[in-house]
Amino acid sequence: MFALLKVLLVPFFIPIKKLLALTLVVLPSLVAAKEGSLAEAAVIGAAQGIIIGVAAILYFFVWKPLKKKRDEIKQQKTIVNNELTQLIVAASEGDDMEIKRLLSEGEDINASGKLGETALMMAAKNDRRTTVRLLLKSGADVYAKTAKGNTARDIARQHKKLVVADILSENMNE
Repeated sequence: MFALLKVLLVPFFIPIKKLLALTLVVLPSLVAAKEGSLAEAAVIGAAQGIIIGVAAILYFFVWKPLKKKRDEIKQQKTIVNNELTQLIVAASEGDDMEIKRLLSEGEDINASGKLGETALMMAAKNDRRTTVRLLLKSGADVYAKTAKGNTARDIARQHKKLVVADILSENMNE
């Protein structure tokens, strides 16, 4: 009975990925090493199947949705804390249709957040090539700087988005 409780409670105390790894690596070796009857091997195999099933259920139906919700909350806090405009958020996500809509409604293409980041900078940081081209075509200031003095091209280079950095360089008069 204790072994069954232990099997059922383990997923709550060990992170799911570690549990899956443990199940896939350790239990088959226990089955192979066990010198017992066929019935014992069947019981061990059944337990292994139950553990994998429970771990998969917990991973896909508990952990992943909770992680997704946590990430959404974290993103919303970042937007609020950094005072990002809808245009900046759309540019960071590469949502060109939303950008066109916001620009047609009169949104300032060069508006910046709390740290001085613009839509062009966020698109560059996230390697949104078509969005960068759209923003440049719509009149985004390629020379705008963050509070730390970085341009969109500097940010692209820092994040190793070299194609975007080249696109931005082509639009700068050096």
